[in-house]
Amino acid sequence: MEYLVTVFVIMMIFLMGALWGWNAREKFAEKQLDRFIERFEEKVDETVIKVKLEKHNDMIYMYRLSDNLFMAQGRNEEEMTEVLKKKFPEKVFAASTVDLKECGFKDESI
Repeated sequence: MEYLVTVFVIMMIFLMGALWGWNAREKFAEKQLDRFIERFEEKVDETVIKVKLEKHNDMIYMYRLSDNLFMAQGRNEEEMTEVLKKKFPEKVFAASTVDLKECGFKDESI
């Protein structure tokens, strides 16, 4: 009888240890994932510039959305792409779908 109680106690201790270890592993994984997401968001914020496009007559003007700073102008998508690649290498620009359609741009990365 004492043998069964000892085995039962040992099994309960083992089970509690396993559950505690599993819980600790989950918390560690969540922290690592949160750090990864935070770093990824910082990287995106560094490389993506949100812009506003305006078309006046046959000219297209681009402004930074956050402060309305003029960034580039061109007659079509190719001209704008060339100017932006020269002025802002390694950057990606995000404009609203409405602005892109209004200016005749393809809805994709520049």
